[in-house]
This record gives sequence, C-alpha cells and structure tokens, in this order.
Amino acid sequence: MNELSEEELGGLEGQPDPLYSYAILRRAAAEIRRLRAALAERDAMLAKATRDVFAERERQKAVEGWTPEHDDQHSYGEMATAAACYAAPFSLFQSHVFAHDVQGGHRESKAFVQYRPAWPWAHHWWKPKDRRRDLVRAGALILAEIERLDRAASLASELKEKQP
Repeated sequence: MNELSEEELGGLEGQPDPLYSYAILRRAAAEIRRLRAALAERDAMLAKATRDVFAERERQKAVEGWTPEHDDQHSYGEMATAAACYAAPFSLFQSHVFAHDVQGGHRESKAFVQYRPAWPWAHHWWKPKDRRRDLVRAGALILAEIERLDRAASLASELKEKQP
C-alpha cells in the first residue's frame, strides 16, 4: 500500500493503525461503488412502464389520498373491477341491442350500443385518458388491490396466532 499524506490521514489520528483503517475505508468505498452499479443496472432493467405504474400508485396515495387505510375499505373487489375497466378496450363494455320497430306494417330492426355498468364507483371518478395512461392506472389499481389482499392476509394470520 502507498504511504498516506497528512490530509488522507485526517480523522484517523489516534487510531492504532491508520493503514489498516484506510484499507477498511477503501473496501467500504469499493462495496459502495459495487452496490451503486448494481442499483443502476436494476434501474436500467426496470422498464419505464413499471416505473410509471409505481409512480401512479404513489400519486394515488399522495394526491388522491388513497391510503392503505382507505383501500382497505374496498374489500369487495372494487379496485380490481376499476382496474379491469381501465385495462379493457371499450368494446368489452359494449353490447349491441337490437330494437324492433313496427312502422307501416313491417318490422324494422335497429342496432344501438349499450354500455354495461361495470365501473364500481361514482361516475365522476371515471376519467379515461389514452390507452397507455389507462393501462398505467389499471396497473396501479391492481397493485393497490394486491397490497390490500396482503394486508388482509397478514391481519388474518395475526388474529389466528392470537387465538387460544
């Protein structure tokens, strides 16, 4: 190992062996560089879509106030249903109804589109944007539902353990 300057020894005075301490610091710095590189590689692998879903979930909590406590109140699949609404192409929620009209002695059939009432909450919360944005919202809602299920399972397990 190289000799250390006074500046490099700063903060190490009084230590039994400054070279040993320096070696430990160098190893720690190397480990930090390795961890940073591993995190950078992970972040590069984490697709933009995944980051967008996580960011939307955080936005839902911070901006909309959809906290875990709030989400826990939706225990009948509402978040999964809302996710399905955002994820599905609009045609999934359409049905063609044929009306028969009798005019002038003959039947006339007319087709029109009717939307099924799938959205689980008040209409003003239905805010579709574009296909990608809707899919990001769907992903965030699915994540919220999975988190809710995990909390419910954890609570049930805790309650079971407390039973005599």
